[in-house]
Amino acid sequence: MSSNSEKVSRPRSLLIIALLYFITGAMLLSYFIITLLSYFTQSSYLPFHLALISALNMFSSYSIIRARRWTIYVVTLTSLVGIIFGLITLAAISSPFSPDVISILILLGLGAYVPFLLISLILVALNRSKFSK
Repeated sequence: MSSNSEKVSRPRSLLIIALLYFITGAMLLSYFIITLLSYFTQSSYLPFHLALISALNMFSSYSIIRARRWTIYVVTLTSLVGIIFGLITLAAISSPFSPDVISILILLGLGAYVPFLLISLILVALNRSKFSK
């Protein structure tokens, strides 16, 4: 290492948020792939929005790890898009609610995902001075 390199200290909470963004993106991507595979056999709908949100989550994770100036914009975009799709999905599932396991798991997942997006947006906004270059 050169003597000019300096260690950037990031709060542990931001690294946990970055890990959670990556895990969420991987989960959404795997659900999209499973739906894509079942699309060819059952001719149901194909949720392209999951691929978009998955890519945004993974890019947000990368931007938090890299700690660049544009991180706040990426996390804001990801949070707003995720919150909108999450709330629309919650409304669509809860109106004709049937107490089956899949509906309950989706409600629990989205019930955790939407607050996670809000909390991560607040944490990144509070720590925006840590993002430079």
